[in-house]
Amino acid sequence: MRRHAEKFIGQHGADVLNERAAQLLYDAAPLPDRFQSFCDAFPALDENLRYDLASELLHFALPDD
Repeated sequence: MRRHAEKFIGQHGADVLNERAAQLLYDAAPLPDRFQSFCDAFPALDENLRYDLASELLHFALPDD
């Protein structure tokens, strides 16, 4: 994902990424719904990269969940 970060942030903006990451990590919705919503928010990004990014955010921010 690091190789694609600059392009990704350039396309979507850091504010959008921050907002979506906060929803993924802290929203009250069930985790599968939050995960899918995060991935759906970035349709221009390759599907595997979207799922990897969501997984990495969850793994490093909430490793025990």
